[in-house]
This record gives sequence, C-alpha cells and structure tokens, in this order.
Amino acid sequence: LSAHSIGGGNGGNITLSATDTVLFSGPNSWIEIGPQSSLFATTTGDVSITANNIIFENGSTLSAATKGLGLAGDVVLTAANRVDLIGQSGDYDPSGISAGTYHTGVSAGTGGLISIITTDLNLESGGYIAADTLGSGMAGNINIQASGTVSINGTNAYGKPSTLRSNAAPNLAGVMGGNAGH
Repeated sequence: LSAHSIGGGNGGNITLSATDTVLFSGPNSWIEIGPQSSLFATTTGDVSITANNIIFENGSTLSAATKGLGLAGDVVLTAANRVDLIGQSGDYDPSGISAGTYHTGVSAGTGGLISIITTDLNLESGGYIAADTLGSGMAGNINIQASGTVSINGTNAYGKPSTLRSNAAPNLAGVMGGNAGH
C-alpha cells in the first residue's frame, strides 16, 4: 500500500481496520506514505491500523517517514491481542516501523509519533520501531501502551538487535541531528 507524493503535494492517509488479523509478510509487503522528493516542504500522511492482531513479518515494513523538508506522519496501531515485528527477508532486512526524518540537507523535517496500544508487543530478529532523525530535524516520539508483555529479543543476520529508538544523529554530510524524541 502506498500514498506517495512525488512533487510538492502532501502524502495521503491510510486507514486499515480488520476484525481479526492484519498480516504483512515479506519484503514486498509494505505500507509507505509520504513525500519522495527532498526538494519540497511537504507533509507525510498518517497510518492507522486497528485489528485483534497486527503482524509485520519476514522483512515487511511500515514507513511514514519523510525524505524531505516537511513533517513525518504519525503511525497508530491498536491491537486487542498483539503487535509483532518479527523475522527478516531473504536479504536480512528486518521487519519494522519508521516515522523519522531522513533528509540529508541542513534543513530537515520533524519525525512523527508512533503510538502502539495493545496487550502484547513483540520485536524479534532485528525488528524495530524507529522515529529517528538524520540531519537537523527533530526526532519523533514513540508511545507504547501494553497491558501485557513487551518483548524485545534477538538480532538479524548482521547482528543488529531488535530496537525501539528515537535518535538524533548526524547525516552523511556531517550535519548534526536535531533533538531526540521520547
């Protein structure tokens, strides 16, 4: 699923609702919204998924990140039972969610909010939730409300651990990152 903006327009919103399970499996199974150009100050749309179980496995991803000057989108996952980010693709890319800003210039957008409301949250084999910033933008925030267990275990084939992160880091050009989120 995608809701891109290639020019100067904003990204669209995506809303999914299921009575049982929403499953994304494999690297060709993804949700991606937001501007694909780094030239415009456009805003990424938001993603909302509601189901009993929400599963991203075998390298599937959800991205509400911005590559431009605008704001990253918000991601809200509401699962009565569980949210799983598990497994990796054949190329060893882990399953994950991102709502960061990845513009390499001096000016950059702001990361979005990732909110997960569930009973159990499980990240395995390098699974990640990230609201990072590369460059001068501010990182986004991550809010986890789990009434049961939060499990963050294992690494992918390259040894990269499963993570929850909201980091501010310099980009490839050495431009220092903005403030980290919380």
